[in-house]
Amino acid sequence: LGIRWQRLHDLFDRDGSVRWIDVEPEEGTFVFQDAGIDRYRSHGFNLIGTLFTTPEWALRHPDDVKQGWANHLPDVEKWRRYVFETVAHFKGRISYWEVWNEPFSSSWWSDTPENYFVLLKSAWEAAKEADPDCRIVGGCLAPLDYASTRSFMNRLFASGGLDYMDVLSIHANQGGAAASGPAMSEENM
Repeated sequence: LGIRWQRLHDLFDRDGSVRWIDVEPEEGTFVFQDAGIDRYRSHGFNLIGTLFTTPEWALRHPDDVKQGWANHLPDVEKWRRYVFETVAHFKGRISYWEVWNEPFSSSWWSDTPENYFVLLKSAWEAAKEADPDCRIVGGCLAPLDYASTRSFMNRLFASGGLDYMDVLSIHANQGGAAASGPAMSEENM
């Protein structure tokens, strides 16, 4: 079929995962899934790592555990360390890094677009320090016909978000909100 890209987001079996909860399950203890990554590469796949899923120990928001990870802006210095260590470890094997999954959706991000900008900017800085040639994928938006997604995108761009991404990601989900969870909560719009 000619498919040569794999997004490392849906690997919930942790074989090849780059999610924060898998890479740094305890603060300062990094566990990299080299075998899974190397297996994809040996089959000719280009990889897109998704940097997301804050572990409980890096929470800033006191009641922020949902689905086993945090949905608000984490401790930024801890986030930067995870991004730096992960991108540095996989330098030469993963060149594209998506910052969070669908942050417009309260299923994945319950915080504001402005705080996603803080997350994106700090990820950009840490990743570019670890691998100046890597590409940062931001936005991760879908579907564009919802008012909350447009609002999120406009506020992210107004914050300067386009300056901290090399690629703007649009997820072409089918099925609307049911496929990606409810839109951004009203208090964050």
